[in-house]
Amino acid sequence: MKNKIYFKQRLATTCFAVFSLAAALGVSPGLASLNNLPDDLSDLSLEDLMNIEVTSVSKQPQKLSDSAAAIFVITQDDIRRSGVTSIPEALRLAPGVHVAHIDSNKWSISIRGFNSRFSNKLLVLMDGRSVYTPLYSGVYWDIQDTMLEDIERIEVIRGPGATLWGANAVNGVINIISRNSADTQGTMFSAGTGSREKLFGSGRFGGTIGTDTSYRIYGKYFDRDKFTADNHDADDGWNSLRGGFRLDSRLADADYLTVQGDIYDNESDQTMSVSMFQPPYRKIFAETTDQSGGNLLLRWRREFSETAGLEAQAYYDRTERNEYALHQKINIYDFDLQHHFQVKTSQEIIWGMGYRFYRDDLRGSQTISFSNTNHRNDDLFNAFIQDDIAVVPQQLHLIIGSKLEHNAYTGYEIQPNGRLLWTPSKDHACWAAVSRAVRTPSRVEHDSVVQIVIPPQGRMPGPMIMEMKGSDNYDSEKLVAYELGYRFLGIDNLSIDIAAYYNDYDDLQTFETTNMTEIAIKNLMDGAAYGFEAAIDWQPLDWWRLQAAYAYENVSLELNGNSTDYTTLESAEKNVPHNLASLRSSIDLPADMELDIWCRYVDALRGQRIDSYINMDVRLAWQAKAGLEVSLVGQNLLDNEQPEYNKSNMGNQPTEVPSGLYLKATWSL
Repeated sequence: MKNKIYFKQRLATTCFAVFSLAAALGVSPGLASLNNLPDDLSDLSLEDLMNIEVTSVSKQPQKLSDSAAAIFVITQDDIRRSGVTSIPEALRLAPGVHVAHIDSNKWSISIRGFNSRFSNKLLVLMDGRSVYTPLYSGVYWDIQDTMLEDIERIEVIRGPGATLWGANAVNGVINIISRNSADTQGTMFSAGTGSREKLFGSGRFGGTIGTDTSYRIYGKYFDRDKFTADNHDADDGWNSLRGGFRLDSRLADADYLTVQGDIYDNESDQTMSVSMFQPPYRKIFAETTDQSGGNLLLRWRREFSETAGLEAQAYYDRTERNEYALHQKINIYDFDLQHHFQVKTSQEIIWGMGYRFYRDDLRGSQTISFSNTNHRNDDLFNAFIQDDIAVVPQQLHLIIGSKLEHNAYTGYEIQPNGRLLWTPSKDHACWAAVSRAVRTPSRVEHDSVVQIVIPPQGRMPGPMIMEMKGSDNYDSEKLVAYELGYRFLGIDNLSIDIAAYYNDYDDLQTFETTNMTEIAIKNLMDGAAYGFEAAIDWQPLDWWRLQAAYAYENVSLELNGNSTDYTTLESAEKNVPHNLASLRSSIDLPADMELDIWCRYVDALRGQRIDSYINMDVRLAWQAKAGLEVSLVGQNLLDNEQPEYNKSNMGNQPTEVPSGLYLKATWSL
């Protein structure tokens, strides 16, 4: 392991040297931006921020203030001033997103309830590439990374987005969008060290080819320390090496091409708890796991006019994980085509189709195996259409549409959507929506076999082995969501965004004991979730900005049929933090200094015996000279051993989050 870490450090150093050499060669950094957004979102007023163009709601650019959905945008400046060091930590900036550390390298992240390590009702995209794993129906957050300085914005939709994005966009959609390479010209280095962040560094170089093509390459490395468990160091440290590129080209007056890709190699530790057939019937041990992979994406766009365009996208994604419980290799090939146009001035139509091919190669263990085959190929076909009708121009819009998908497990799924947007004036906007979304089964739910050993007890002289089996009859989980929202921007230095929802669920997952030795996965639970979210952005002075967020959520479920799975019901109901709150203060100090204070409140997780807690991050930064910023960041300063999530999957043991302090320097040319 030490040799591998040493190799990664040497490779990272080599990457940085290459970037320096490229800068010294004087490759031209001068290319005009190919996108519509300003280079620095921190220079915008609050009114300008509400006019930022977002793409996740309608799959085409529209103003944030004109979006008929509960959407929140995390800007590049938000990420920089928060002092976060990972994408999961950045998601805490959005209202209604519950982010909790399981251990140093694992998170549980959800929107509007049903949180777990593999939250199966949340769709996550990176530049339009889905990172939702078909194996577990969730996201491996430890491999979702990039150079944080290259993220332009993160669009967070709270609520269904299935009409455009498809199955599994049930409770929310997170779209991580990187900056156009034309906006990342020149050379940039970032490096630091601290108590939890033992060593980290990244480097990027951007240049041009001719007058119409820009590119960037980057490299990134970090080595993060262990958390704590029962007053001692946990075995959950990790390190990662990653690199990638992006190329943006204007092929002709109306044609644009983007090619980008990433490659990574992670090494992380974890503590496992697995069943055994012999005494003591449970084995707890530490293991080092490897994760590696890469992706390649191509996107072509043609603009026929200001109101019509065609876009085609294709990507390949490969993931390999080597763990005790399950070794997996997953290859995904995806192709999407979409077309938008305007009918007179009253209708804007967007439609499209897509195809996705999965191939997996799995090697199980005593803990988990697969009843049919260790190799499986699956196809996913989809088509969608959405019509934005201006019932009253500039005031009332009706948006209707639907998506049709065919998957290998449940066949055809239809996911319609209807929305109203009313803007009586430029200062006020109200919207309402009714949507249907489904969460389709995963490979594990379909044909896995998980063995559980129950130790001898009572009159049972020996251990008993129970098997939890997937089922061909397991159906999709279904949602009908009702939403209302309001936005206010009546004062230059104040904006308010409020959303309320009622989610009606059918056919939720349960685990049913069919006999003394078998547990079956079924759909015998219904219920509802309801709540509201609010975000307030206020700038009382030119040099002081306050951002507050609050969310209330509640889940109420009931079993149907002959279900006896009260454990799953109580877990879903009691593992919801009813209240989430956040307050950020950003102050521009004299002498080119910045002070950022971020306080967070998370309500109790009753099902996991985690009390409510308050924590705080503080960042102090100094612009030492042009292009050089030095910052000191303290994280989780109010509690040095705070558990955030005590329930995991596949036997992973949770830990406690310690306080941390790190020093960082960023240099750009």
